[in-house]
Amino acid sequence: KETGKEPSTEEATRMGNLALLWYSIVAVVAGSLLPSLARRDQRLLAHAGDEEEDAELARLRNTVTQWRAEAARKGQPLKLPRMPFMLRNIWTGAMLLFTILTLSTFFITKLVGAIIMVSLVGICWAVACWVPFAIIMEVSALTAF
Repeated sequence: KETGKEPSTEEATRMGNLALLWYSIVAVVAGSLLPSLARRDQRLLAHAGDEEEDAELARLRNTVTQWRAEAARKGQPLKLPRMPFMLRNIWTGAMLLFTILTLSTFFITKLVGAIIMVSLVGICWAVACWVPFAIIMEVSALTAF
């Protein structure tokens, strides 16, 4: 409530708990949805035999040629796999969002704005918890071949 006077300790505690509840909900939802943004099409992943760049390019050309022929046979347009967000772009975006949210604290005067700001920090937290492990997983998958 924006009444112009200091809130009671009990009311301030309740509002702080509400902000943290929304923060947690946003973090869980973001943590569940973010991996799907970075998921790559399994058909494009490198194979163990593709050690040279030329072999990898040849395999990708053959794959796209097969997709084109299959689409022409079905009389449909060629649908290429969607390009996912790169982990570094997700990380950078989350850190930029955190910077903006942190700087926005100078301008937030209403309780609702503060709750929204704290809630959105949950996205940054979800990225900070997930991306480092996803990078480690990608690096270990690449070195396994």
